[in-house]
Amino acid sequence: MISKYRILSRFHDVSLDIDHLSTGCKTVLNVMYNPDKVFCMKECGENALDILYSLEDGQVYSDFPTISFYMNKVKAVCQGKYTMIDDYEKLKEWWNYA
Repeated sequence: MISKYRILSRFHDVSLDIDHLSTGCKTVLNVMYNPDKVFCMKECGENALDILYSLEDGQVYSDFPTISFYMNKVKAVCQGKYTMIDDYEKLKEWWNYA
């Protein structure tokens, strides 16, 4: 972020208005800067999901499993109980039965 509404792209150092960012990028920024609010992640791509799952703070939700294939581990929360999951199939199973 170079200002409240502008970001410096990692490609060719181009300055972009935040309204030109993908939905996933906007979701990541919202989660990072508003950790007390919950944001929907079901329209996020793989790159945004990887970042969302790696954040220490913030809250996201989806109506269906939204899982990155490249994840290392996820802190899954259900009814105040935390579970660390480091396998795609285990996370998918947790999602279906949580």
